[in-house]
Amino acid sequence: MSQFAFLVAEFHEAYDSAHRAEALANSDPRASCFYARRALELGVAWAYENDATLQLPYQTMSASQIEFVSMIVDYLTEHGVMEPKMLYESPFTDVNPLGPEGLFETAWIDRLFETLQTIRTRATVLTS
Repeated sequence: MSQFAFLVAEFHEAYDSAHRAEALANSDPRASCFYARRALELGVAWAYENDATLQLPYQTMSASQIEFVSMIVDYLTEHGVMEPKMLYESPFTDVNPLGPEGLFETAWIDRLFETLQTIRTRATVLTS
């Protein structure tokens, strides 16, 4: 009898993965880890789909959006702070000529600017 039998009726796919993980734990630990992770991912996905109070910690981004954000992180790592106007200059406009407006919604851009200001304020306090 599987320790995960309680999943069969309502979460058969998760049960199948959990049961396989359990069965392979001693004979093939690597495969067991794969199935354990799959069972966990199915459970997490179910929770996000069925609980309206949960929000994904990330959003799906396009390759250009990921590149743009990575460039911001790289700039901040090298320089510590960033003026928002930099986002409208090269190399950021090489990703999109409109800068962040060409890639993101206004609310996202507003949060980005707030975050850049917070970083600048904290950096100023630390260097004072």
